[in-house]
Amino acid sequence: MKRTALAASVLTIALSSGCSVLPKIDFTPPEPVKVITEEVKIDIYQPPLPQEIELESVKFFIINKNNYDQKVKEVEQLLGGDFAVFALMPTGYEAMAYNLQELRRFIRQQKRSFSITERLPMQQTKRKSG
Repeated sequence: MKRTALAASVLTIALSSGCSVLPKIDFTPPEPVKVITEEVKIDIYQPPLPQEIELESVKFFIINKNNYDQKVKEVEQLLGGDFAVFALMPTGYEAMAYNLQELRRFIRQQKRSFSITERLPMQQTKRKSG
């Protein structure tokens, strides 16, 4: 019983004194963390603009039963020789018109993407935190 009373007393003294028994160490707080922001220049690639297109003029002739002989002579005179034509049915002409419209749409989309990149500055700044 004496031993338990002694152990209880030592334990009580140790717990009540806490860290005061340990040697004192001077505590100096660390320096505050400095956040430095610097601008880093990055280059934005500007693709070269496509070369302008030069279109040739296309001459269409409408040949039917009523003007066949006249148009044959006109085409032979233009070709300087035998009569030769490429015929295009109305559905083929519609398909060609659709295809040209699709090309036009594609070119407009390309121009739009080029105009977006042209509006960006050649060098843009990007923030870098350190």
